[in-house]
Amino acid sequence: MNSARHRGYLTAIVVIGTLSIDESAPALLEIAEDLLLARDRAEAEAVRAVAAAQLRALVDDDVVSRRDGHRIWRSLQVCGPPIAWPLSWDDAPAPAAVSGG
Repeated sequence: MNSARHRGYLTAIVVIGTLSIDESAPALLEIAEDLLLARDRAEAEAVRAVAAAQLRALVDDDVVSRRDGHRIWRSLQVCGPPIAWPLSWDDAPAPAAVSGG
């Protein structure tokens, strides 16, 4: 982790905190923290997929507007290590299915 990522994390906290999404805020803040703590590209990409799925659901359910979804998406991008981020969560692949065994 470096200071730029930490500043990005603080920015994400502010962006998420300004929205009226009390029930969803903890999950988004956890995503921001997971990106901050991601040790490598693979971890960050896995969290990015979760972020995309979460934002897709919030926008589809009209919990947040598309505009606010984009604000959150952009704020999350600076929390983790450098990875390629699609322009929108709609362009991101869905998280891989977890196999039960």
